[in-house]
This record gives sequence, C-alpha cells and structure tokens, in this order.
Amino acid sequence: MDNTYTFDEQTDMVVKETVVEVRASIIEDIPIAELQIIRPLKILKDVLEKMVLKANRHENPETSVTLLETQVRVSKSIINRVLTEQLIRRFHIQPVQELLPHDLAARLQFSQIIQQYRADDMDFHKKILFTDESCFTRRGITNLHNQHVYADENPHAIITKSFQRVFSINVRMGFINNSLIGPIRLPNRLDGNSYLDFLQNTLPDLFDDLPLNLRNQMYFMHDGAPPHFARIVREYLNEQFPDR
Repeated sequence: MDNTYTFDEQTDMVVKETVVEVRASIIEDIPIAELQIIRPLKILKDVLEKMVLKANRHENPETSVTLLETQVRVSKSIINRVLTEQLIRRFHIQPVQELLPHDLAARLQFSQIIQQYRADDMDFHKKILFTDESCFTRRGITNLHNQHVYADENPHAIITKSFQRVFSINVRMGFINNSLIGPIRLPNRLDGNSYLDFLQNTLPDLFDDLPLNLRNQMYFMHDGAPPHFARIVREYLNEQFPDR
C-alpha cells in the first residue's frame, strides 16, 4: 500500500474493502466464513507494523509504549508484539557528563598525545593515575520506577526524600594500572590550600602499596576543578611530577 497515505487513510481503505467483501457475500448469499478477507487483514497488519516502527525508530526511539498507543491508536499488546517480532528491546539510558563545543578539541588533542606516547611505550596508559571526586548527600538517588508496594488497597506509601537536616561528604578516588587509590574523604569546601594539603600529607600514604618504579614513572591526572589549578597547587605538582 502507498506509504504516502496516512495511517488513518490506509486503515479506512482496509476497513472499506472488508465491508465491500461482506456486503457482496450478503447479496450473493455466500457464508461470511468463506470470504477471502485475509489480504485486507494482512495489509492492516503491515500498516500497523510500519506505523509502530516508524514512530519508534525514526520519530523518537525514546517514545514509551503508552505514548505509542496514543500516537498510533492501537493497543499496547499489539505494539509490544510488533516490537518483539522485530527484536526491538528496551535499553536503559546512561547519564554522562555534558560536553561543550570547545571540549571536543581538547579531548581529541588528549587522545592524540596518548597515542604518541604509546607509540614509544605500549604500557604508557598503565602509568597514569586517573583521579576524580564526587559529593554524596543524604538525599542520595531515588529510583521510584523499581520501588513498589503490593497490597489489596492503596496504602499511599511514601518515601522521605527531602530532609530538614542535611549533610554531604566529598570523596576522592583514583586508579592506576589495576590498583585503586582511595577512597579518601576531602573537605566539603575544597580550595587551593586544602587541596595542596591533601597532595602533600595524604596522597603519598595512599601510594604505599604501589611498586616504587611505578611511583617514579607515574603521571598525575586530575579534572578541571578550580582548586586543581591554584598557583600553589600547580607549582607543587610540577615539582613532584616534572613533565608528568
């Protein structure tokens, strides 16, 4: 059937063709059970599949089955059957850090530098200490999608999410080769002085289990937080990790 027709138009054609077949059977006294209406029904099935797949794949692959039911105007069971037959499954969306336009060039340059170093030393990436920090609060993360209460009547269950008394903890973690460094708690308000104190008095103790040759060849990498670029911090790191 011509794809230039809308779903409603194509459905209307199929229905009218079926009605014509039934009307002819009444006039000609043919049992309805013997009517050849398989083709119109098959056309309708094909139309439904095309509409569901078009709405799911091309218009918005994040569309829910409930929204598809409204858009295509067919039941959820039919939509689920079409998606199952086409081997389309649901996949969770993974949250990632936002990238700005100027970040792309910096990441490309970083990748090129890593490749250049690995051309001389294939184990170069194993000598990089990758670190990052994260702030955890009392609120945590609540996933209501997976939390249910089964009962014969609605118990109006609740979960406390906002608190009058709040707290947070700033945690830093790193890894190099196959070794984890940390976790270690940092001050909640990190500035250049407190970060320098961490580098001088806390970080060295976390290296006790690392081989000495790895510590001597280690490259130190951290993110772009303002305390990391304080002048006193950069001077100390350049002294402890020259050209690294």
